[in-house]
Amino acid sequence: MKAVPQPRPKKNFKQLFVNVCQKAIDSYKTDWEGKKISGFKISDRVIVGNEKQPMSLTCAFRWSDTKAIEASNAKLHAAMPQMMNEQMVQDGEQFGKKMEKIAAEMGAAAEAGDFEKMKELQLVAEKMGKEQEKVFSAHENSFYQKVGELTAKDAYLEVRFLANNFGFDITNAKSGKLATGQFFYRTGNGEMQGEKWVEGTTIVPLGKGWQKDTDEDYTSFSLTYPDNFKHTRAYSLVIKVEGEQKRANEFLESLPWSEFEKLFK
Repeated sequence: MKAVPQPRPKKNFKQLFVNVCQKAIDSYKTDWEGKKISGFKISDRVIVGNEKQPMSLTCAFRWSDTKAIEASNAKLHAAMPQMMNEQMVQDGEQFGKKMEKIAAEMGAAAEAGDFEKMKELQLVAEKMGKEQEKVFSAHENSFYQKVGELTAKDAYLEVRFLANNFGFDITNAKSGKLATGQFFYRTGNGEMQGEKWVEGTTIVPLGKGWQKDTDEDYTSFSLTYPDNFKHTRAYSLVIKVEGEQKRANEFLESLPWSEFEKLFK
């Protein structure tokens, strides 16, 4: 991608966006550890081709309850030997020995040119593999259930400010209104994804003209691109807060909403 020096007005708009995001972040008071994820550094250059659409900008920040996370990790570490149960190890060893035996028999059949025997052994191996997959799946489900029980919940809050974002997925999302009056969508309520606990997300769209659209099993909330636009203003601002719902709402209700109006001028 080719980048060229950007005109001063574009750089000023980026700086305004960063300043507004920083004020929003500073408005939330917590003793959790905070960390900037992206978008807070202003580059002196701009990617060629960006002028074909309104300037898309993102700032992301994350707070973590490090004490709760460290305590959870300590519990997981201590419980890991029991979670990796002996039966799971034995099943794995037995399966490995059986597969080694079949592999040896297939090798002997290949040397003898007995292709019928090879096909027969291949079918046996495939059947064993499917049966073992079921066994390991049961062990895996049990393992992740125990991980989920010990993993810290409501231990992080991540916010993303997306300027000139024109659509997002709201399939199965629930709608609501903040105490401060802003409309929001809520997706998910927290779940284990592999070994990681992922909280639900509250989404607040700002700007005029948002429309809900449903196509079979997919539902979106979108905004039409303006026909004539300036790069130095926002036409939409989407705020996404990933965290426990009550905490996400508390963050959103702490925001200085009038600050965001500066981006739309």
